[in-house]
Amino acid sequence: MNGVYAVIYPVPKTFINSLFGSETVVFLKYTTHEVISDNLESCEKVIFYESKGEKKLVGEGIINKMELLTVDKILEKYRKDLFLTEDELRSYSKNRNKKPIVFTLKNPYRYDKGIKSEEPITMGGKYITKKEYENMLNEV
Repeated sequence: MNGVYAVIYPVPKTFINSLFGSETVVFLKYTTHEVISDNLESCEKVIFYESKGEKKLVGEGIINKMELLTVDKILEKYRKDLFLTEDELRSYSKNRNKKPIVFTLKNPYRYDKGIKSEEPITMGGKYITKKEYENMLNEV
């Protein structure tokens, strides 16, 4: 997909609030393959979709850096900025042999009003173009 601008990932409602309120937040996502795809490399933003709740797009952050890291390395480098506690991270990572993609996000912020998604966002996420992003923001 050419022209990918952002990726939308689902986040359970219980973790949404921990993504906002800091200048830097570290978010992580397990993907099917232990690789940062070309589409993901071109993304400038991560948009958060509240799953198991109102099923709305609730906020976003600017991607500063992407890495593949082990759980121990994540805790060593990013413990204070991580959106999960150590126990939550270990529970999320349990029985997974792959490294997650670790996103260091600048200035994550919550939208004033959530944006209703036209379709559910799967665990794999959804890539959008800049035009789709701009159209989405017009709905706010």
